[in-house]
Amino acid sequence: MRRIGEALFGLRAVRWPRQRGDGSLEPDVEAGETEADVADRRRAAEDRRGVGVGEIHAELRKTGAAVDKATIARYLEALQYDQVAFVSKLAGGRGDDRFLFEAARCLDHVRRETLHALLVDRYDAESARLHRVLMRHDALEQGDLAERALLPPKDARERLYRMFDAGLVTFAEVAKAPDKPGANVFLWAVRARDAYAVALADARAAMAALYARRAFEYQDKGKGLVDEDFDDPEGASTAQWSAGDKKRLAAFAKHADRIDRALLQLDAGCAIFEEP
Repeated sequence: MRRIGEALFGLRAVRWPRQRGDGSLEPDVEAGETEADVADRRRAAEDRRGVGVGEIHAELRKTGAAVDKATIARYLEALQYDQVAFVSKLAGGRGDDRFLFEAARCLDHVRRETLHALLVDRYDAESARLHRVLMRHDALEQGDLAERALLPPKDARERLYRMFDAGLVTFAEVAKAPDKPGANVFLWAVRARDAYAVALADARAAMAALYARRAFEYQDKGKGLVDEDFDDPEGASTAQWSAGDKKRLAAFAKHADRIDRALLQLDAGCAIFEEP
């Protein structure tokens, strides 16, 4: 299946949604166009990008993959009906099936799973489960949400308010009956864009703290061992260094490497949550 995805990318059979300034993913409307005109233009562009099983098979043969067309068709069907639906099928005018890789769905899946892992680390597995349940629904009443997340109402309420303070969830108080002002219910929801923005802000704050720590480590423990540009050991060679200095350099290099790896991981996390 991975190779089929790579083949679709190689053939540029990818649905890349166009993002407008308001955050929507629909194409801009040209002057004088109706919604039907925009839909027709979008379908025409998709038909031009879509590829058939034969084209995918030919692309895979270039890489030396020994996969027959029947197997490719089965894999494509599995990718269509997967929970994420990585692939969409377009009905061709001649009755042939053409396919597109859904880049937006794939990115959203990666964002959701990454956010879930971050919530487990920041709070606990129960809070992450509450958030995941909300991500799958428009809005849920507090008791219904607790039941779906398999949590006691009190525990769910405490966790929801902690995430609300962080901007990860939101709620609205709704009157249950017009003639009973006190009988209100709380409807909880998740705005995915806001949750991703919180995760991005946290990752950037962590990066800033790590950069400050990195600079401190180089100025403190690395003083006399590396130059001010954080590059190579001072001097052309360390052959004349004492055993103590060499030991200090090895310990410092190991510690600095851990910081640099953490920065790379955070940078990758930021790339996931940044808007395309």
